Amino acid sequence: MRRLFALMLVACLFALGTNNNINAAEGVPDTVKTESLSDGQITTWLIYPDGDTVDLAEVEAAADEATAHAEKKEAKKVEDEVLAPEELSFHQVVKQKFIEGGAEFMGIVLFCLIMGLALCIEP
Repeated sequence: MRRLFALMLVACLFALGTNNNINAAEGVPDTVKTESLSDGQITTWLIYPDGDTVDLAEVEAAADEATAHAEKKEAKKVEDEVLAPEELSFHQVVKQKFIEGGAEFMGIVLFCLIMGLALCIEP
């Protein structure tokens, strides 16, 4: 029974593993450059496999607008954080002092290590 189960499992893995024929270029648009005869302006078009066409300049403008909006939102968030500092918990203060690593804080750490070693050595 175990042998049959193992054989079925291996057969299923091979069957499922071979059906993953995904084309990497599927859904990737082709680019076509066109030149206007009247004014000589060059336009780049994105042509998707389903037949949709989009002007690349419109896509770039939308991306720039989204980036500007995200930057403005991030700047507002940073400004709000500067105006209203939040109180740090004890754990966050200890982490901050540990990162700073001043002599007064590290002296406490050294004292704890020495005391722990002394307690381990003394019976």
